[in-house]
Amino acid sequence: MKDYWKWLLMIPVIAGAVIAGYLITGWLSQGDSSSTDDTGGQNQAIQLEITDKQQVIDQTQALVDSDAGDALALENLGNAYLELGMLQSEGGDVNGSFRSYKAAADAYQRYLQLKPDDADVRIDLGYTYYNLLMFEVAERELKAVTIASPSNQRGWHVYGVVLSRLEKTDEAVAAWQHSYDLDPNSTIGQESKQFMEQAGSGVLQAP
Repeated sequence: MKDYWKWLLMIPVIAGAVIAGYLITGWLSQGDSSSTDDTGGQNQAIQLEITDKQQVIDQTQALVDSDAGDALALENLGNAYLELGMLQSEGGDVNGSFRSYKAAADAYQRYLQLKPDDADVRIDLGYTYYNLLMFEVAERELKAVTIASPSNQRGWHVYGVVLSRLEKTDEAVAAWQHSYDLDPNSTIGQESKQFMEQAGSGVLQAP
């Protein structure tokens, strides 16, 4: 996916928690009755986004059904399902999110059969496998990106996230170092630096 910033914003929460060795759960149970009201409003907003995203999926699926070789439609379908999975996960629908991630992976795989050298979509596929908890498969896809496209900064960055989840801390730090070295001043480079620092200190810093 060429416009990948939305995915990247999701990574610090997950990767930071992995580095620290725990997931952030306390936030969900803190607060008074006003927090409950806020949560209800947030869930309603998420449901509206889910409805809108499903409409996008239906429209895009129709394009794919009419032309199975439409690479752009397949990429957009994968993106839409990945976004839907994230929304469902945020809303607490774990089973629904996994179905959406699986559909995203299927769409990305079909796209890559047409355009196997597209590093950005392969990164999205790897990140989708990460969300499916298929960490070894995600590692394989992202390692392939770093070999075929060693100048792809996002590839190294997300590769590091997956490696950290596999508790391969030294390799994760090396991947983030590659990412940082490619462009220290970019958003990705700064996040890679942050993750390296967190890995060294073992302290989770919420973004």
